[in-house]
Amino acid sequence: MISHVIVERLLIKKMTELGIRNYIHLYYYWRVLYWSVKPIVCVSSSLYLAYVRTVCTLCVFACLPLSARDAPPVANAGGDHEIQLPVDNVQLDGRRSTDDVAVVSYTWKVVEGDQDSLYLTGDEANVLSVGGLKAGNYTFRLTVADGKGQTDDDTARVFVKGALVVRLVGLFRFALDQTAALLLQFCLSYVLFTFAC
Repeated sequence: MISHVIVERLLIKKMTELGIRNYIHLYYYWRVLYWSVKPIVCVSSSLYLAYVRTVCTLCVFACLPLSARDAPPVANAGGDHEIQLPVDNVQLDGRRSTDDVAVVSYTWKVVEGDQDSLYLTGDEANVLSVGGLKAGNYTFRLTVADGKGQTDDDTARVFVKGALVVRLVGLFRFALDQTAALLLQFCLSYVLFTFAC
């Protein structure tokens, strides 16, 4: 007669083939069914073998819904960032992305902003390093996938401000232009007033 130890080993092997991860629930079902019905069917080998097959089938089907609940991953691109030139690089961290089993792949893409001067390191890793940023706004999309091909994506925005010196020069030029305009307006008013008199 086949012992329950051998049946348990065969059951675990079948679970592995089917990709069933919830061993605790399956083992619980197996124990309850085996020991509750075993005394009734052990009168003959044929009945016992049929019983073993039934128990294995019931255990596997009882746990399939539990193992099939593989939820899709949840992407997290690490939030938005703000930098100011001359700093022209930033790191985007996708390590907070989660999955109930495991995240198996990460893919980063630039979806907004000037890409000509950018250089990316780790565009297929959980952390992306971006260099060569210019003043302006950039948007990066992170797509994560699990072992079953389920995906999710999230975006991170990078706001790059111009260098402080450049901004000061711009303000100075603006003030100079305003002063020149006021001076010109005063001169014209004086000339017109002189001719009118």
